[in-house]
Amino acid sequence: MINRIEYVSKFMNQPVAILCPRYTYSGIVSEIIEDYGIVLSNAFAIEQTGAPTNEMPSIYTSIPSDGFIAFEAIEFIFQPVWCFGLMKLAKGNKK
Repeated sequence: MINRIEYVSKFMNQPVAILCPRYTYSGIVSEIIEDYGIVLSNAFAIEQTGAPTNEMPSIYTSIPSDGFIAFEAIEFIFQPVWCFGLMKLAKGNKK
């Protein structure tokens, strides 16, 4: 059986979407803090996802810093198409 750190490690330096009880977040998994949670760089709060195959989520807000999500708050981690679109947008804004 795979543990949560092994599972999340598959996404290291990749964009993900993380479903939590109240919000969905997206960003690059930049650090895994053992027994505590995940640090996302280029983080976004997603208010409406839309279809997972859409290029961008319906409604989103950029978070102006890295974000930390506790393992206990995570319900689901996945890679919809729109999380890659958000990362293109984030890279374009850093020029």
